[in-house]
Amino acid sequence: MAYDIGPLDGGGDQGVQRMLALANYLETVSDCDYDHCAWRRERSEGSFAMCALGHGVSALPAAIGLRWRKPGGADIVRLDGSGFTQSTLALAGEAFELTLEEAETIFGIGPHTVAFYGARGVSGIKPRLVAAAIRRFAFDRMAGSFRANVKVSFSEGVLSGP
Repeated sequence: MAYDIGPLDGGGDQGVQRMLALANYLETVSDCDYDHCAWRRERSEGSFAMCALGHGVSALPAAIGLRWRKPGGADIVRLDGSGFTQSTLALAGEAFELTLEEAETIFGIGPHTVAFYGARGVSGIKPRLVAAAIRRFAFDRMAGSFRANVKVSFSEGVLSGP
């Protein structure tokens, strides 16, 4: 099912825009449809439980720039079909403008993931908590970008940019 996030202008911080779009979408995902341990897992009745990246690829392919290689499959590729031989986390890093370590932290399963999502780690994590963590990361990234591009002039008491 496609999810309308509005236009992405293609300007700066495309990765942040994509993370915020994903976080907004994850707010609509029911707990039973979320499984942080699988890109996409088919349930007995034929529906899927997916992680954050899996939901993004299913609902926001044009916005994120990734899609499923085959309908019903679990392999993720770029929209043009390339990237099949690349790691899914490397593709996620590329799409969201993240380092591989950041992509592993947000979308993977490991010690960094536990630190990112809190004491529960990935065991029983709910999509709204994932959305909040991704949103916090995106806002921190935006704030860091803002701080890097703004100079404070104390003598004039104003903020000025490049």
